Amino acid sequence: MLLAIIGMLVIFYTVPVNTDESTGRVVFSLLLTIVGVAALAWGILEQVRRQLRSRSEDIHTLVMLLPLAAVLFALAFFVMDEHSPGQFKGLSTRTDALYFTLSTVTTVGFGDITARGQLARVMVMFQLVFNAIFVGAAASTIVGTIRNRAPAVEEDEDFEQDHESG
Repeated sequence: MLLAIIGMLVIFYTVPVNTDESTGRVVFSLLLTIVGVAALAWGILEQVRRQLRSRSEDIHTLVMLLPLAAVLFALAFFVMDEHSPGQFKGLSTRTDALYFTLSTVTTVGFGDITARGQLARVMVMFQLVFNAIFVGAAASTIVGTIRNRAPAVEEDEDFEQDHESG
């Protein structure tokens, strides 16, 4: 799982972003990002549904979709700022974009990077709704799964202790 996250970050930092593209191509890229995020949302929703139906369902896929969503939003913000400077105040590098995305996901929002342009604000609103619905549902499912599995581990340990002492 850690290798997959590292791979996502390597791709995030190395994917080429051409600043000489036309406005139409930038809008197309942003729409493509929105479609990608919508596909992620669907994937997260499906994983949550599977998890709710079966407690034995593996949660690794669900856990992996969350950092992927953050990387996609960060890339969208970076591309937007590269092609339309002034959309964000304080965002100038990919690290800035990832930092802004993660501070938005965690609702910390330090305020050092802000959405200034209308397109940037729409994308941030889209991320906020995505966070509230899908990240919240995924986090709740992951925590629920961990809680459901914890008693089984404790029961196994209690069983082993009883048989060792008895």
